Amino acid sequence: MHENEEKTALKVHDHRTASKFVLYEDGDVAGFVQYQMDGAEISILATEISDDFQDRGLTTKLFDNILANLHRRRLAVLPLCPDIRAFIYQNPHYHGLVPEDQRKRFGLFRPTDSLS
Repeated sequence: MHENEEKTALKVHDHRTASKFVLYEDGDVAGFVQYQMDGAEISILATEISDDFQDRGLTTKLFDNILANLHRRRLAVLPLCPDIRAFIYQNPHYHGLVPEDQRKRFGLFRPTDSLS
């Protein structure tokens, strides 16, 4: 880390009443992921990172945090949002979060490792 670089505090909060995971950087809203719950299944609908926070790798940190949270909660993930679908595709250890009978639908049909 360089002298003039500051370490930022990133935090993700699940605002269940709004069906959003919100990413905060140093207390400011940096972005969010909109979702819809249906029992033990969560559909990830959309991702948005605010213009002021673009090109800083925050989407990766947000997705890693969310998917680890969903794994701990043992929720099945339907990645309807193209951004998180691409992220899951590129990170095969997350393929196990998508129900096996839904993987082909989301282009996740190659043999993969699972988080389980």
